Amino acid sequence: MHGYSVYSHFARSRYDPEVVPFLAALCGSFAHKRILFSEFGNPTCPPGIKEMGGFACLSEHEMVSYAQNVLDRLQRRGALGALRRSRGELNQDTPAPTDPDAVPVMLAREIA
Repeated sequence: MHGYSVYSHFARSRYDPEVVPFLAALCGSFAHKRILFSEFGNPTCPPGIKEMGGFACLSEHEMVSYAQNVLDRLQRRGALGALRRSRGELNQDTPAPTDPDAVPVMLAREIA
């Protein structure tokens, strides 16, 4: 399952911490199973910028707070786990996320 508050029309704000837990609960209710959120986060933006490519983005400080709030809510609601991802770290020299060899490197950067 993937979820991003900035791409969700029902989000109350660009850093709404209820979007991902809502999607997890919805998906879990359909499957009758606990959910592993394999990708959540939002684009990170350079200082002073609030939008990139027509979508809202979060500062690094906002992203930390957002991720902590989402993870706390997912844990309290019984999710199996979640992996955070930020598209802001990708550039022209970084392999596309569809490259299977690139995914572990990007996740390791996020965890470190």
